[in-house]
Formats: sequence, C-alpha cells, structure tokens
Amino acid sequence: MQSDKATISRALSQNRDLKEQLAELQNGFVRLTNENMEVTSALQSEQHVKKELAKKLGQLQENLGELKETLELKTQEARGLQEQRDQYYSHLQQYTVAYQQLAAEREELHKQYLLQTQLMDRLQHEEVQGKVTVEMHLKELQQTKVIVAFLTSAMSQVEKEREDMRQQLTIQKQQCRSLLQQIAALRQEQQHNVTVSAGNAWHGLRTV
Repeated sequence: MQSDKATISRALSQNRDLKEQLAELQNGFVRLTNENMEVTSALQSEQHVKKELAKKLGQLQENLGELKETLELKTQEARGLQEQRDQYYSHLQQYTVAYQQLAAEREELHKQYLLQTQLMDRLQHEEVQGKVTVEMHLKELQQTKVIVAFLTSAMSQVEKEREDMRQQLTIQKQQCRSLLQQIAALRQEQQHNVTVSAGNAWHGLRTV
C-alpha cells in the first residue's frame, strides 16, 4: 500500500513537472511566434520604405533629367540671342559709320552750295558775265540742291534704320537678361532637388 502511494505521488509530481515544462514550452512558442511576427513586420516595413525611396529617387532623377534638358534648351536659346544681338550691334556700327560719312558729304556739299550761292549773287550783282554763264551756274546750283536733298533723305533713312537697330538691340539685351535669370533659377532648382533627394535618402536609411 505504501509502495502504491509513493508511486502515485511520484507520478503526480512528474505529471506536474511535465505540465510546467509544457506550459514553459507553450509560452516560449508563443514568444517566438510573436518575435517572428515582429521581425517579419519590420522586414516588410523596411522593404516598403526601400521601395518608396527607390520610387522617389526615380522620380527625382526623371525631374533632374527634364531640368537638364530645359536648362540646355534655355542655354542654346541664350547663345542664339547673344549671336543675334552681336549681329545687330555690328549692323548698328556699320550704320553709324555710313551716317557719319553721309553727314560729312552733306556738310561739304552745303559748303559748295553756299559758295555757289555767293558766286551767283556776286555775278548777278555785278552783271559781269553773260546770260549763258549765269544759266550754267544756275544749273550747277540746281544740281547741287538736288544732291543735298538726296543726301538729306538718305541720312534720314539711315538715322531711322539706326534707331530701329538700337531698339532691336535693347530688346535682345532684355531677352538675354531674362534667359540668364531663367537659367540661374533652373540651376538653383536642380541643386535644390539634388540636395533634397540626398537628404531624403539619408533620412530614409536612418529611419530603417
């Protein structure tokens, strides 16, 4: 009888020990399962963050590419305007030289006209020469008047063209200045996007 009680007591004791071990194993299994879920969730979150960062980097690279193309187009346009402005400036200088030459010629012809007028006045006053000589000088005087009128008209036309060239040159300068400002703004935006891209990538990696 005593032996049976001892056996039962040991069996109960072992049963309790087994139950405790089973409970510990179950708790350990639950803990490991929870930890595994946390690790899996963290990995999924990390992968999601990496995908988002990769997507953002792709978009930024695409934007940078577009900005580079726009910057190149604006730069080429600025070069074209610069060349056109140089051509206008060269034409303006040519018109200036032509205007100065015409002014000198008109001044010389005006002097000749005055001399012819004085001569005619003297001839008419003194009545030294005959009618043929007077008519000849009158004809020369009339020709001189025609030449002076032509040169005056030519000078007015040159002056008008030179003024038009000045206005076109002013417009070209304004356009060049505007393009340079646009190029500077594009470069600043490009630099800003590069800085933001690098900062976001670094922040994303630190967060992960």
